[in-house]
Amino acid sequence: MGARLIADLDITTAQFGTMVGAVAAGNVLLLSASGYVADRLDPRRVLAAATAACGLATLALALTSLYGVLLALLVAVGMAVAATISAGGGAVFAAAPPQWRGLSVSIRQTGLPVGGILAALIVPPLLRVGDWRSVFLVERDDIGEPVEQHVRFVRRELVRRADRATDRRRCDRETLVAIGDAELAEERM
Repeated sequence: MGARLIADLDITTAQFGTMVGAVAAGNVLLLSASGYVADRLDPRRVLAAATAACGLATLALALTSLYGVLLALLVAVGMAVAATISAGGGAVFAAAPPQWRGLSVSIRQTGLPVGGILAALIVPPLLRVGDWRSVFLVERDDIGEPVEQHVRFVRRELVRRADRATDRRRCDRETLVAIGDAELAEERM
């Protein structure tokens, strides 16, 4: 993909290297601050906002060919990713019962290498039939809803396992409503 970007945008390899580093720069700029914000606000709201920002920024990446704009958008993607790291980790940690927190966070962290594997499988065929912009269009395509469904499934499964392990219901209805799972709370009535 790098060679196509260099040719299409008529940039140097050094400029391309700066583009690659822009995501990391955005990540570094916001990682600590986003953790603070996630602690002060509801981590789920921060996660939703960061996911939306990441989706919008990657969509915008597909729509521009200006190097400076691409660089700024890549920094924005890095900042949004930083917020998803902090808020997502906090949301998973808060939703999981204490005895399942390590497993919950481990499952969440598995997303990075799985995403890398999927990208390695998806990007080359996309580049054979389209240009580099098609990669950004696929990247941002409706990622919020599947992530939310996965988090909801993992949270419910962990609560059910904790219940079975102790042979009683550990999470009462009020706790489930407080962590944002009113549907599971209704099952408990």
